[in-house]
Amino acid sequence: MDNSINEILNVLGNIRNKHVIVIGDILLDEYIYGMVNKVSTGIQIPIIDKEIVEYRLGGAANVAANVAGLCNHTTLIGRCAKDDSGNRVKQLCELYHVKLMDFESEKTVVKQRIYVDNQQVSRLDTNAFSKSVAKELKTVLSDYKVDVVIIADYLYGVVSQKVLDITTSFCKEKSVPIFYTSRDLGRFVIGGYPIVVANQKEWNLWNQSDDCPRAFITKGNEGISFLSKTKKAEKKASKKYSVNVSGAGDTVLAIISLLYGEKYISIDDLLLLANLAGELAVENKLTYVVRQFDLVDALYKHWINDDSINKIVDISLAQDIVSAWKQKKEKIVFTNGCYDLLHLGHIKSFQYSKKFGDKLVVAVNSDSSIKRLKGNGRPINNLEERVSTLAYLSMIDMVIYFEEDTAINVIKAIGPDTYVKGEEYKSKALLEAEYVKKVEYVPMIEGTSTTQLIKKIARAVEVDGQ
Repeated sequence: MDNSINEILNVLGNIRNKHVIVIGDILLDEYIYGMVNKVSTGIQIPIIDKEIVEYRLGGAANVAANVAGLCNHTTLIGRCAKDDSGNRVKQLCELYHVKLMDFESEKTVVKQRIYVDNQQVSRLDTNAFSKSVAKELKTVLSDYKVDVVIIADYLYGVVSQKVLDITTSFCKEKSVPIFYTSRDLGRFVIGGYPIVVANQKEWNLWNQSDDCPRAFITKGNEGISFLSKTKKAEKKASKKYSVNVSGAGDTVLAIISLLYGEKYISIDDLLLLANLAGELAVENKLTYVVRQFDLVDALYKHWINDDSINKIVDISLAQDIVSAWKQKKEKIVFTNGCYDLLHLGHIKSFQYSKKFGDKLVVAVNSDSSIKRLKGNGRPINNLEERVSTLAYLSMIDMVIYFEEDTAINVIKAIGPDTYVKGEEYKSKALLEAEYVKKVEYVPMIEGTSTTQLIKKIARAVEVDGQ
């Protein structure tokens, strides 16, 4: 990454205040899950018993939902019928905090995906082609404060040349970026102002791509490219198994539109974040809506996979990461110590501690803290050596260090679910205990304390000296 994770997280926090308008075709995705228990006797086809039905926003509505997952002011402009499917769209928009400005159409576009044993076996489409919203846009746009506009054309009629022209003119006048995606980039004259976002197939079919001043091209497992007259950049994606690619492009479009042009986000960082969001989308069975905590967690995983030393974080960053874990409903386990000479007892205690939750956070006393607690001869290993060693242990998810004599302030800051200490502390006053929900004790391994190890080394040196 070009910038530190702290700077990127700050930007993710700041974009919450953006005002975004999404214009385009509103779709409803319906997921039907069933089982085949018998075959029709007449025409010998499987009979699917419908068990579960789930609904998600699709098309421009899914783009808006993904935007709303990262910012607080999202407006969706399109057409939606006053039918059952249209009512579901309205309910889902409310659920995802999308302000819906819908104009009437005859029917709501619905994509029904039918799954048997988690395998999609067919798709049924209810298609409805509507008028564009050009007439309505003339009066609507001027009423809104806006930082970003997205036009998402799925070829159902809402977007027209006039819609594109009106929106581009408005955005130019306000110096607001406009992002444009279409299943057919060649159907309208795009001009030089909109930033195009397209998949590789759409891009290759567009005969005017050479004249496009700025574009993002998504390439599935191959990642994402950025092209402009002065810069080219590409970021490969991780090779991950795709459970469902439906709507992944909408997720990527939302990330690009929100982060492009941000002061502390380089193009490389932007491509990385868009790739991470796309990977999250294809891992989900249903159409996915990106959430900030998922993106923060994915970014941290990428960071520590790049180098485990990145597990060493300050309190501020620890709070952001732990908050994301908690929002993902993961249980946080916390332990602390000096870890001066790492030995089998420590390793066993970490392994034991991890059983009490999903994430293990280890806090380490600073050199000055150890001197106060253990005397001037300690620590044997300095802080950098001690935290670095811990960072490379796979069962540890995060390492923090503290200057105080106790870990109370760290515990207050991150609020772990479980605090773990060695069973020798059962008979001692554990000051940190009153600040946690639950305390667990790890069985000791006889003869494996750091103090005993130091004495053993001293005796060996004494014998060698004789």
